[in-house]
Amino acid sequence: MRIVEKGFSRFNKVLDEGTKDPIVSYGLVVENTSRRMIAVSSVDIEPLNQRGEKIRGQAGVLLPPVLPGQRSGGGFYSSMLGIQTKFKDEPIAEIRLKVRTQWWPLESPIRDLEGKTTNVKVAPLNASKVRAEPQRKHPKRKMLSFTVQSGYDKPVRGSAMAVLRNSSGAIIGGTSGWTSQPSPSLYSPGRSTGKIKMRWTLPGTDHSRTQVYLCPTECANVYSSLGG
Repeated sequence: MRIVEKGFSRFNKVLDEGTKDPIVSYGLVVENTSRRMIAVSSVDIEPLNQRGEKIRGQAGVLLPPVLPGQRSGGGFYSSMLGIQTKFKDEPIAEIRLKVRTQWWPLESPIRDLEGKTTNVKVAPLNASKVRAEPQRKHPKRKMLSFTVQSGYDKPVRGSAMAVLRNSSGAIIGGTSGWTSQPSPSLYSPGRSTGKIKMRWTLPGTDHSRTQVYLCPTECANVYSSLGG
């Protein structure tokens, strides 16, 4: 598993009462370089100051399962990264990412640490044709709509996460399944549609370049039970 791209932004989210909340948002894209194994990964995030020192305890996010030779991505945002730091007024200069990966066989059942067998089928679950429209109650925030293509033979629940880019194509942030709504959603076999209701606006986002990735809830639960 390798990190293909990463990026982050720090900005002020204007709250309903008019106050400002410092926010940090990051996004990344990873690639599974294996030819035979499914990669299920979590990412630990450590914000660093200009001297390379960690300025807060790490956060983390679970990425969607990645089939052999494929790419996936996700992100997160947090006000805690911006204000609850060891050096409160010091800006975040870089974010260090640590990827922890479990490798799942394509066809064999998964066995946990106690030797119990868990049968999990991982099929393609892809999002495309991402569109952004203003929300009715919050016109400055976006509702992301996208087309889902599911290789599962039954409806599957999953969470959607987005990688956000600027007009130059550079990653400037992202969302996880926990920081967007509705999540999880139920995706039918074949083609369907999905939505992400953004809770904030990241300045400089070019939504014509936004990518959405889907994480089946069943895979996330199994990953957690195996100690991921």
